[in-house]
Amino acid sequence: MLFGFVASMIEWRDAFSVGNKLLDVQHQQLVEIINQISTGLSASEEATVRQARFRVLLDATEKHFETENRVLAEILAGARRTSSAARILSKTAIETHIQAHSKALTQLRLIVEKIERTCGSEVLGHTEELVAWFVDHSVKHDADLKAVFQAM
Repeated sequence: MLFGFVASMIEWRDAFSVGNKLLDVQHQQLVEIINQISTGLSASEEATVRQARFRVLLDATEKHFETENRVLAEILAGARRTSSAARILSKTAIETHIQAHSKALTQLRLIVEKIERTCGSEVLGHTEELVAWFVDHSVKHDADLKAVFQAM
């Protein structure tokens, strides 16, 4: 435990689910990785181990966004079964969502860089940013996705 503090952890909730099995499994993996990072920071884990965990998180996030973008592109192309009305209604939301992934990845990289530059109890505040980043992505940002998948 770092200076008597415990880092923020994420408990999986149904609110994180978007209704697509593959994407939901990837969200659960991101939660596990973030929790491992938080636990490691609380335990003052060695820098090399911490850096490896951050690399795993960034790689898993990139893979997740690529998968999400592919699924959404398939919906737009009509390759996935959905009504034409749902496709038309969701076109703008899907395009906006895909574009937002680049920004979300940049935000994640900035949080990771902040954590790597920080020491002491301040690290814990940045782990809260990491948790908030995930919750923002999975609940707020993916709310449109949930609506698209429910329309299918």
